[in-house]
Amino acid sequence: MATITKHRPIPSTPWFFEWIFDSLQYRLWKEAKTPTRLLRLVGGTGSGKTSFATLAVKRLEQQDNDSNPHSQKPSIVLSVFLKSKEDTQSPAAAVTQEQNNDLFSVQFLAEIERQLDVALKLDNIPTPPTSPQDQTSEAILSSIGFKLHRFSDVYLVVDDLDSLWILPKEYIKVEHHLEVLRSQGVRVLITSRSTFQLPTVVTICDVNLAGDDDLDSESYDEQPAEQTHWHDEENDTLDGLVTWWSCDHPDHDEGPFVICSPCKSAGFTCGNTSHPPPMFTPIPRPITLDLATVPPDDLASFIVHHLQLEHGHFWDMPLDPSPFDPHDLAAPKRIYPPLSPLGKRLLSSIPDQPSDDANDLVSKVKELSGHNITDALHRLELVHQAESLDDIKHARDRLPSNIVDMFTGIFERQIQSRLEGDFGQEVKMRAALALHTIRIVGNCQGTECNDDDEEEEDEVCDDGVLAFKLLKKRLMQEDKKCGHGFTEILEGKYGLDELLGAAGGLLVINTDMNQRVSFFSPSFYQYVKERYNEFLAGKECGSRSR
Repeated sequence: MATITKHRPIPSTPWFFEWIFDSLQYRLWKEAKTPTRLLRLVGGTGSGKTSFATLAVKRLEQQDNDSNPHSQKPSIVLSVFLKSKEDTQSPAAAVTQEQNNDLFSVQFLAEIERQLDVALKLDNIPTPPTSPQDQTSEAILSSIGFKLHRFSDVYLVVDDLDSLWILPKEYIKVEHHLEVLRSQGVRVLITSRSTFQLPTVVTICDVNLAGDDDLDSESYDEQPAEQTHWHDEENDTLDGLVTWWSCDHPDHDEGPFVICSPCKSAGFTCGNTSHPPPMFTPIPRPITLDLATVPPDDLASFIVHHLQLEHGHFWDMPLDPSPFDPHDLAAPKRIYPPLSPLGKRLLSSIPDQPSDDANDLVSKVKELSGHNITDALHRLELVHQAESLDDIKHARDRLPSNIVDMFTGIFERQIQSRLEGDFGQEVKMRAALALHTIRIVGNCQGTECNDDDEEEEDEVCDDGVLAFKLLKKRLMQEDKKCGHGFTEILEGKYGLDELLGAAGGLLVINTDMNQRVSFFSPSFYQYVKERYNEFLAGKECGSRSR
């Protein structure tokens, strides 16, 4: 399934991740008095998740040491870095261990408690040895809860959580444990390749906006006609980061009354006269930050910096954010080498203004990389090998061999090895689900992304995008022909999550009404569509593998 590893080295470009530390999502997670307590950073392979998680642990430790040097109750930063066993050993050994290991959720909690014990200096106290079979999640959670009271602020960073999904029951257990820790005041930061849809219930504000039965204030002038409403996240000034509140009084026959912050601020109440207001308690809401939303200027600075490390200082403007100390004006001359022939070609003749060629090159790398920093670095390797701008332009539409090798390696570890090896039915079934999903989405053309029964006449869709409802229908048709057995999990409680988890971050979901499924990057779509992988191309039901 996964193994717990030590921290990774600090990334070579820590300045690039300032956009996350400066984001509203991160600040609300770290600083809000009404804590959301869960920040989920989502990004595909190579988006910088582990690099940021490593940097976040160091930053949190340093900030807490600086801000609370004499506090009676210290802060603590806990961290669990997960890594797929397939990255550390042969795929066969990895999946065999995954099938036999049903206690990972206990090991996960035991690691958190171990770090608490080290901080409390309890790790040297002799205790009777225990085996995982002698421990229960409930007992460890109870012990952790008791020890958390010794700290003022508790942060927990969990890297690569979705690597557990190969056995969904264990993943869901860990998610449940994290929810318990959140309820005890722990602020949890998770990195993941996939945005799972758990829980599946959409929060709806229960305020009756059609009438004025619940209105205690006349300050709310605009009253839509709906009886209940979803909060309008698109127009929210906090980018959808809405605090929800709940009235849990037992007189509410249909369960807790839920209200969004705008309605609460406008004077609405639950309307129940059996108890005096206020009875609302905050509901800590998880926050998701997509790493593909990196600001364009930040990504441009990242690309320019790495170009100049190879070709010299041709970008005649300060980088923002800057990789250097702003007071060290000589840093670029000291760090960057003399101009190469390509660097001279990119140099601008106009002071304080990049050349058109340099701007065009940086923009094209940004576009082709899909805002993925590892993809961008791989594409820059092609640039470094080019002898002229013409060579670069001719290579733009070609998928670099290092990116092909990266995708092929991921595909072999996550899918092909599980299909071809001697593994159990559950492992093979999910690998088959991933394979057929990737092939179907890769072959999708235009308006096929919608169900014919619901398609709007003027709607135009991109290639490589398919509504989950239609994708599910096609997968079930293929399963009838192939007999892999994944229809059962598609129709189960976590059908969409099963699909995303099986693909291991290669697919993403656009959470609109149609729940469109697409690839995590343009490069991977190109890899699938242009049949770079012969195993994938030859695995259509009824066809022979090449």
